[in-house]
Amino acid sequence: MTKIQHTATLYLPKNGKQAWTDIMQASVPVSNDIYTGQPIVMAVARFKNGIWVASGILKSDKPDEFNIKFCNTFDQNGKLIYEPYQPIDVSDHEDFMHNGFLFSLNEDETEMYLLKIRERNA
Repeated sequence: MTKIQHTATLYLPKNGKQAWTDIMQASVPVSNDIYTGQPIVMAVARFKNGIWVASGILKSDKPDEFNIKFCNTFDQNGKLIYEPYQPIDVSDHEDFMHNGFLFSLNEDETEMYLLKIRERNA
């Protein structure tokens, strides 16, 4: 069993899992005031050791067909972590209905992180 050393919660608005899924799957229109590649919605979670994650949806160049889910991890200084890889892979997730991501910042997975995804109650 994997031992989790760090836990943080990414809070979405009430009913956010469905609302963000609808934005991602182009079920709702996206404002023309948002440029391609900019976040449409975003939330941030911070781990106690200073690592933080920004996740949400970027406007695609075809926002009436789909938009792009992202989940980027940053170090304590705000530098994007992408070496040896981006720790959180969302490529297989076509919605926001899951409850979180388990990830590591190193290849040997000696230090594990759990990012919980929850909706606010109000």
